[in-house]
Amino acid sequence: ATGDTDGHPHILYRRNDSSSVDVPLRYAGWIDGAWVLEEIGTGANSGATLAIGDDGVVHVAYKHAAGLTYAKRSGGGWTVKVVLDESIANAVSIALQPTNGKAAIAFGHGGTTNPLALVRDLGPTWDGADFWSAIDYEKDSGGANDLLFDAAGNAHTLQEEREYSSGYYYRIRYSTLTP
Repeated sequence: ATGDTDGHPHILYRRNDSSSVDVPLRYAGWIDGAWVLEEIGTGANSGATLAIGDDGVVHVAYKHAAGLTYAKRSGGGWTVKVVLDESIANAVSIALQPTNGKAAIAFGHGGTTNPLALVRDLGPTWDGADFWSAIDYEKDSGGANDLLFDAAGNAHTLQEEREYSSGYYYRIRYSTLTP
């Protein structure tokens, strides 16, 4: 959940109405004095996250069976596209870049070590995954993460790091990635 510049709430949720594996990802937002309830699409596995632009445009990122997926609500409708064909993406977080207002998505990148990666909306295309060099790839850094940008456009994240030896232990790590 997040708020827009006027403080109105916007949330994402999944509701399994049946035994279907194609559980719909849904959006609810307070727009023009009323709740707007919409279905973004089906097949969202987990990790749905959203950001609201200063212009009121809703940006959503989530893990889908087809890969890392981005959706944008503009003009009363949704545009949905797979931005990275990675079904092993997890721990998804979205933020808007201050230099252009476009979305960027941080995510854990599969396997057993789950290094943290970042993709950016460049306009008609998305760039490839930039990996944080500060992350220790020998540990599972693919836990929950939160992405934000400073005014200069540097990406910052806090992420949950998990390691298993005789039992799991958790800690929070901070990283930054310059453009």
